[in-house]
Amino acid sequence: MVEEKKFLVKIFLILIISTLLASIIEAQEKKDTIQQKSEIKISQSPTPMKSNETGEDISQKTQEGLDRSISILNVVATFMGVLVALITIVIIIATSVGFLEYRRWRKIRKQAEENVYKAKKSADEAKEAAEEAKPIIDKLKKDKEEIETMKKTFGKISIPQEPEFLSEELKKKLDEYGEKIKFLEAFGIPLEAEDYYNRGVDFYYKEKYELALKAFEKAIEIKPNNSMSWYNKGVVLNKLDRPDEELQAYEKAIEIKPNYSEAWYNKGVAFGELDRYDEALKAFEKAIEIKPNNSMSWYNKGIALGKLDRHDEAVKAFEKAIEIKPDYAEAWSNKGVALSGLDRYDEAVKAFEKAIEIKPDYAEAWSNKGVTLGKLDRHDEALKANEKAIEIMPDFAKAWYNKACVHSLKGDKENALKNLSRAIKLDRKNKEDAKKDEDFKNLWDDEDFKRITS
Repeated sequence: MVEEKKFLVKIFLILIISTLLASIIEAQEKKDTIQQKSEIKISQSPTPMKSNETGEDISQKTQEGLDRSISILNVVATFMGVLVALITIVIIIATSVGFLEYRRWRKIRKQAEENVYKAKKSADEAKEAAEEAKPIIDKLKKDKEEIETMKKTFGKISIPQEPEFLSEELKKKLDEYGEKIKFLEAFGIPLEAEDYYNRGVDFYYKEKYELALKAFEKAIEIKPNNSMSWYNKGVVLNKLDRPDEELQAYEKAIEIKPNYSEAWYNKGVAFGELDRYDEALKAFEKAIEIKPNNSMSWYNKGIALGKLDRHDEAVKAFEKAIEIKPDYAEAWSNKGVALSGLDRYDEAVKAFEKAIEIKPDYAEAWSNKGVTLGKLDRHDEALKANEKAIEIMPDFAKAWYNKACVHSLKGDKENALKNLSRAIKLDRKNKEDAKKDEDFKNLWDDEDFKRITS
C-alpha cells in the first residue's frame, strides 16, 4: 500500500512539473512575440531636442506601449489561472495521501484566486485606459500636424519696436499656436527651436517679457546660430531695461548675419538710450548702408546728429526720412528742432505746423512750436501752443515748463512761478534747469523763485 502511494505521488509530481514548464514556455513565447512587434527604445534627455516625429509616429508609439502592457498583464493572468488549477490538484493529492492539512491548502487556494482576480482586473483597467487615452493620442497627432501647418502660414516673425505693428489676426494665430505648444509640452513631446521661438513671440505680445526671454534663450540653446532669435532676445531685453545685455544680443545677431539691417538699427537705438551718440550714429549709418530707404534709420540718424550739435547734417537726415515717408510727423517735428538749433525759427515753425497737420494730437510738436514762437517774441501764440499741448497731455512736464518760460519773458511773475511749480512737481529735473535757463534770468534773485527751486 505504501509503495502504491509513493508511485501515485510521483506521477502527480511529474504532471505538475510538466504543466508548469509548459506554462512558462507559453508565457516566454508571448513575450518574445511582443518584443518582435515593437523594438522601440525610450531615452530621456535633460534638454528638449529637435524632433522629426510626425503625429502618426507619436500615436503609433503610444498605442504600441499600451498594447505591450496589456499583453504582459494577460500573460500574468493566464499563468495565475494555471497555478490555481495546479494548486487544486496538489490539494486533492495531498489530502488523499495525508501529506497536508485541508484548511491550510484552502487558504493558499483562496489567495491564489484573489491574485488571479487582481491580475485580470489590472488587464481590464489597462484596456479601459487604452480606450480613454485614444482621444488624447489623436489630439496629439492632430495638434502636431496643425502646428506644422501654422508654421508655414506665418513663417518667422521678427518683433518690431512696438506691439501695435503686428496684426490682430496674427496675434490670434500666435495665441492659438501657444496653446497647442503648451499641450504638446505637457505630454513631454520634444519641441523644436522654432517652437520655442514662436512661443517667445507669443509671450512678447502678451507682455510676459521674462517668459519671452526664457523661450528665446531655449531656441538659442537648440540653434545657437539663428540670428533672429538673438535679435528678438535683444528686443525683449530692451523691455526689461537691461541695455548692456541687449547690445550683446544685437552684436551676436550681427556676427551671425553681418547685413542684418534691423539689428544694426536696434543697436543704434540701444546706444542712444545709453547716451553713446557717436556709436549710435555709426550703427544707424550701417543700417542705412544696408537698407537706404528705411525712413526710421534716417530719422534716428538725425536724432543722433542733433545730440552731437551737428544740426545742419541733422536737418538733411530728417529731410531724407521725409522724402521716403512724407507723412512722417515725428521727422517733421524734429526737423523743426534742428532748424531751431540753427536759429532758423520761421522755418522751424513751419516744420512744427506740418507735423501738427499730419498728427493734430501731437503734444510734443505743439510744445516745440510754442518754444519757437517764444524765440520770435510771439508770446501770446506761444502760450496758446503750450496750452494746446497740455490739453492733449495734462501731465506733460515740458509743456508746463515752456509755458512758465513764456510768462517769465512777459514779466508775469505769478503765472511764471505757478506753471514752474507744476512743471517741477511732474519732473524734478526742471528745478535745476530753471536755475540756468536765461528765460528765468529776471527771477533768479527773486525769493519766491529761490524757494520753489531750492
